[in-house]
Parts: sequence; C-alpha cells; structure tokens
Amino acid sequence: GLAVDSSLHLAHYYHEAKGSRYERTRDSLGSIAVSIIGGEVTFLVAGAPLLLSSATFGFVFGTFLMLVAFWAFFFSFVYELPALLVVGPEGDQGDVLVYARRCLAWLGLMKRVERKQHVSVEQAPAAEELPGPAAAPRDRQSLAERWRSRGGAAAKR
Repeated sequence: GLAVDSSLHLAHYYHEAKGSRYERTRDSLGSIAVSIIGGEVTFLVAGAPLLLSSATFGFVFGTFLMLVAFWAFFFSFVYELPALLVVGPEGDQGDVLVYARRCLAWLGLMKRVERKQHVSVEQAPAAEELPGPAAAPRDRQSLAERWRSRGGAAAKR
C-alpha cells in the first residue's frame, strides 16, 4: 500500500481530469502533487530516527520506510507522469465501463451506446427491458404477490 499510494492517486486524478494529455497531466499534478509530496516527506521523516536505533529491527524498518518513500516518489513523478503525458489514455480510451456497455450493445442488450460520449447509469436498460424469462418486479408488493400466485409459503396463510 505504501508503494503504490502516490502512483494510484496520480492515475486517479489523471483519469478524472478533462482535456488533452497535457491538460490532464497538468491538472492531476496541480491537484494532488502537494499531498503526495507531503506524504512521502512524512515517511522519510518517520524513517530517519529509526536509522539511529540500536535494535536491528528499528534500523531495518527505518531503511524500509525511507526506501519505499523514495522509490514511490521516483516512479510516480519521474516515470508515471511522463508516461501519462506521452502515452496516457485520451477520451474514453481504457475506460472499462465504456467497453462493457459497447459489448452489451453489440449483444443487443442495450438500446443506446455512443462511441465518444460516456453512457450514464440512467441510460442502462432496466430489468424489464432485458431479454429473458420474465421481467423481475421492482417493488416488494408485486414480488410478494408473484410468490403467492406461484404457491409460495405466503399463500398458505
């Protein structure tokens, strides 16, 4: 968790930003970089006194904390950000939900899917619209009535 925290936050802010790769990288860096750097500095400061410990565990744990903080910072800001700037996804590229909705549309389970526009949850088909045996009732009253009509335990009362 310590090693991927900063990288994950940068990727999330990049994903949520709008615009070109440059604008998304700039926005993600401007939004979360100070917090990530603060977290990494905290790990470095927490690990430094442990290096002075006479116990082997303290020294090893301090070294571990400081190395994790350094490498997390290095890979997040020196590797991940330039990679997002050069080859990061644009538009709906890499969005799993968009691809899932396209597959549903291809199978004929969704009525409307647009290529460039993000499809909202409200546009997803309701249970009644999906092909299948019988559409599931939406409220508890109709579900209970359906159960009674099929001879469920509630019908025997």
